[in-house]
Amino acid sequence: MVLSTLESRRDFYARCASVLNKRAIAALIVFLVICGVALAEGYSIRLDWHTNLRTGPGLHNAVYVIAPAGSVLRVTGSRGKWLEVDRNGKALWLAGWVGFARLDDEQEQTGSVDNCCFLDWPCAGDAEWVRGYYAYRDQLCSHPGFAVYGSQIFVARVRAALDLLQESAPQWYAYADRGLARIKQVSETYGAGVWVHLRTFNVTARHAAAGDEWLASIIVHDACHVHQFEAGQVYYGLEAERKCAQIQLEALAIINPQDSFQFGLPVVLANIDNPDYQWWR
Repeated sequence: MVLSTLESRRDFYARCASVLNKRAIAALIVFLVICGVALAEGYSIRLDWHTNLRTGPGLHNAVYVIAPAGSVLRVTGSRGKWLEVDRNGKALWLAGWVGFARLDDEQEQTGSVDNCCFLDWPCAGDAEWVRGYYAYRDQLCSHPGFAVYGSQIFVARVRAALDLLQESAPQWYAYADRGLARIKQVSETYGAGVWVHLRTFNVTARHAAAGDEWLASIIVHDACHVHQFEAGQVYYGLEAERKCAQIQLEALAIINPQDSFQFGLPVVLANIDNPDYQWWR
């Protein structure tokens, strides 16, 4: 084709650009449909807990980094129950069921909110949130506390175990406090266990009567499962129980460092791959 005038060339270029733009838009739509990723959501969230950020939308994807409680992340997309977020310029994914609060633009700009320690600090970045975490761990600020339900004897036993935990292992008391909201007495036929969705630990009278040290340690153990759930991790099964039993043993070693037996937990952990030692089956 021969174009004799400047104006006809401009018309030709304009038509070509229009065709290319239409093709580019169509390609983008096809890409979004195939990938199943929504366009940028345009809002920010603040994490309630330390949270796994993964390389892709699913528990099978690797954890790239653990964002501390209080981190503010910009949501840039979603796929199913997973949110794509921007973390220091990198696109990562978090489970949509973990604890977080949605922020409006004004909240995001001011950043003046309580951190994980419930201290009224205007936090600026992860360093401030880490500072708040250690203040919480070392009991330099208040805790939300446990609600305990049951008979008078049951409540007294649970409170004695919590007092022991707070006095001897304050870091694990804080850990349990952040995981569990309530401890509730249930019957032997009902069985002990944790409702991770409700942050409730169900305890039988028999477990409560096993002694302050043991009761304190199983409170830490079941708080571990809540932390796993709220971080988007698998909170049941062999590996989940292995991790929580190890945490329970660490708490027991602080509560009573002179006791090497520790209710047999070292033996259980050494044999936990054996079905005979798998109490949850």
